[in-house]
Amino acid sequence: QFVWSLYQNEIKKRLHGRTARIVSPETAQHANNVPLDEYERQLRRAALLQAGPHLQNDLTTEESFTGGVPKTVKGGKRYWREAFVQLMAMSVEYGTPQFFLTLTANEMGWNDLRHACGGYSHGSRPVEATRHYQHRWTQFKSTYLAKGRSPIGNITHLWYRHEEQARASLHVHAAIWVANGTENPSAIRATVPRGPYGPADPTRGLDDDELQWRQFVLGVQMHQCQDGCHYRHGEF
Repeated sequence: QFVWSLYQNEIKKRLHGRTARIVSPETAQHANNVPLDEYERQLRRAALLQAGPHLQNDLTTEESFTGGVPKTVKGGKRYWREAFVQLMAMSVEYGTPQFFLTLTANEMGWNDLRHACGGYSHGSRPVEATRHYQHRWTQFKSTYLAKGRSPIGNITHLWYRHEEQARASLHVHAAIWVANGTENPSAIRATVPRGPYGPADPTRGLDDDELQWRQFVLGVQMHQCQDGCHYRHGEF
């Protein structure tokens, strides 16, 4: 898994250490009820119930103090507040975006990602994996989402934000505005390219570009079920 979220947490901890701390409301409420040492143990036990025993050595009384986290730290409340305000402002100014886009990282299927990580897994090389993800996104954005003509219309504005999934894999959400009258929703397809002869002979009638596109979609978009896909609540 990507450990980008762990990297962000380290940044947050460093920022906390450099900023003036204030006592959290919970700490202030219980300050006079029990000694500080006992309250520290209570905090540790409560935090361990939520975070897990693997973080036991990282939990101290400082966890009950808070400091300012700037909006430049992805994933924080101020970051998402800023993202929300920007998106709402653009929607007021430019109207409702015509297209919404989500792109996720294919950590297990990108051969170039493994090459960028020196042949190791992406979880073993989080910095290289994150930089390669950013490189892929930058190239995609400059090639297909630049202002001007595109398969979905004449792009005028773009809003996007990165976030990590629960498994810490990076992905990006985007809203796209195109010039009125140039929208081409038919460019977005929910089916694999297939010839006019039906599923019995799906590749017949496809030209070279369509055949290559079909093979690409089947390689990256088709889910191959495994036993774990049907395993839920301790049973199949």
